[in-house]
Amino acid sequence: MPDKIKVLYTSEWRESIKNLPSNQFLEIDVRPFIRVHKNFDKDNFKELIRIFAPECLIISSQNALHGLSEISESAKEKMSILTLSEKIANQIEGNFKAILYSKENNENGLSDMIEAFFSEQRLLHLTGNLRQDSLKNLLKSKGITIKNFQVYNTEFIQPELEPFEYKAIVFLSYSGIDSFFSKYQLTHKIPVFTIGINTTRYLQKHFDGPIITASKTDSKTLIKEIHEYFSND
Repeated sequence: MPDKIKVLYTSEWRESIKNLPSNQFLEIDVRPFIRVHKNFDKDNFKELIRIFAPECLIISSQNALHGLSEISESAKEKMSILTLSEKIANQIEGNFKAILYSKENNENGLSDMIEAFFSEQRLLHLTGNLRQDSLKNLLKSKGITIKNFQVYNTEFIQPELEPFEYKAIVFLSYSGIDSFFSKYQLTHKIPVFTIGINTTRYLQKHFDGPIITASKTDSKTLIKEIHEYFSND
């Protein structure tokens, strides 16, 4: 039997993809490069919601969803939510005024929707400690201001490994890319898989080799397409 094809998966292994059919020639090595801490000043957050009374919450990461649990039901009824994707929108619970998502699944799409529907409203962006300033800058260029509140913290973790041992690498986030390339380099042109076009574009700042973007922005599709890629190789 030929040696297995070893693939580095740089994020946590989600429970939902553990039972996917495996390829007998494929070995997925799960080595997370980030750890997310869902801790924030809940009292300060509740006070901000009470005083600022945001009319629209912006959620550009799944990790920010847990902040919604600290908002009272009466406050939720007065708020709309705008998310980066349908996937995030579908996970939101509560009787909010409206839940919208960007079909473009990127910050340009979010900015356009904010300009079209929420430009005169009080906006609050639930973020992490490593948030990008691109959305804030896009809105500023349109004369729109937004408050940020940090509801999670992302820590870089960098396991010891040898990149040349792998035949492919998987990235699911900007922070995972930053963590990996702050310690390792990829000088060999192995295929690299990503979960979405935004992650692909960000990865191109660090890597000029072949990048395969999953056809849908979910982990199950990504893993299935990795199996298909090497099955057909």
